[in-house]
Amino acid sequence: MGVALRSTLTLLEASVAAHDLYVSPITYLKYHEAPAFTDEMDFLLHKRHGFAAECELRLLKFNEAHRNALIPKDASVPELPDHIHLDWILSDAVKEIIISPYADETYEDLARDTINDPNLAGRVVLSELHERRYPPYR
Repeated sequence: MGVALRSTLTLLEASVAAHDLYVSPITYLKYHEAPAFTDEMDFLLHKRHGFAAECELRLLKFNEAHRNALIPKDASVPELPDHIHLDWILSDAVKEIIISPYADETYEDLARDTINDPNLAGRVVLSELHERRYPPYR
């Protein structure tokens, strides 16, 4: 169970423009038919064709100084942090917050109650695959 955030490339790019992030849609490939990766970013921007329904976007932060310090490999270069904090306004980028089709009513209520931003509260929807989204046939 979980939630998915639905956005567009344009909204996402605009919402993170001040943070110097690289935003790109994922390219879905049949690896056994596609040419070999030739760019150092290829493995970050491609996934197997079976995941194409995700229509995923990736946000990357490239630290050139750190990269250059690693060439040639230098054991004294400290590791980068696992995460970076961004002062990001979620409501500027998200069109919908979609609740998993496997979520029960308790999870749905918890998800809705957790979202305390009035700009986002009206954007929470059940997945199109969720049986409670549509009334039963009569």
